[in-house]
Amino acid sequence: MNSYLQTFRQNLRFRGRLREIRAIKANTLARVVPSYYSSYYLSRHFSRLGSVYTDATSLCGLADVQVIGAALEGEIENADDRRHIETLGKQDLSYRAPPATICLLEDAYLHVPDGLVAACDHTILLESTVCQRYNYSNGYHRRVGAPPKIHGTVTTIWGIWSTNHFHWLVECLPRLNSLARSVELYGEMTLLAPDNATALQRETITHCLPDGVRVDYVSHRGWIQAERLVLPSFAIDGTVSDGTRAVMPPEHRDYVRDRLMSAYEV
Repeated sequence: MNSYLQTFRQNLRFRGRLREIRAIKANTLARVVPSYYSSYYLSRHFSRLGSVYTDATSLCGLADVQVIGAALEGEIENADDRRHIETLGKQDLSYRAPPATICLLEDAYLHVPDGLVAACDHTILLESTVCQRYNYSNGYHRRVGAPPKIHGTVTTIWGIWSTNHFHWLVECLPRLNSLARSVELYGEMTLLAPDNATALQRETITHCLPDGVRVDYVSHRGWIQAERLVLPSFAIDGTVSDGTRAVMPPEHRDYVRDRLMSAYEV
């Protein structure tokens, strides 16, 4: 009997520990990959990839595209940047930054945690992420089912690395400069932000938010479908992890720098 009770208690302890491990794993995944729970039950559905600017004539729901800047070309001059790129095995130190663009989509889908956008026919838009190779991973080929529909005009500046300070300042905040122009074209709009946004993100958005744009913090899990969605491009050449340096149009750089320096009295 004692042996039986001992074995029974060991099994209970093992099962309890197993539940703890599963809970830790779920909490970790929910923290690191906010879309874990929404994608767990959803099969592949976003299997098509498209571009706003190369597939404009055939892209579902594309209502307008505007170029709001010029392409930048040159060669990396900063010595630290040159050494960094050379250590990555790149011999070409030249760059070409595409022009900043904005587009208006109807009935498009938005994955709130990372700013991924899909057209109304579920085609993932390459311009909605700065690192396009992530669009090919299974994690992004999700079916949305019937997400909540949001009326009016919405937009996003979020990206897959928004929680990183560098990516937030260089990739995300400068897109607010594009939204300032978007208001002139498409009227007032709502910036959808995940409700788990950090204090830094909320504060810097407040300082850099253009007139005609308000912020609405919504659930950071899953997708929404927007009646009208404005997508500002990432106005940079690339990221350090891709082996290139972020090259930002001067007007985007000055917009963020001037607003933040004024807010913090630097």
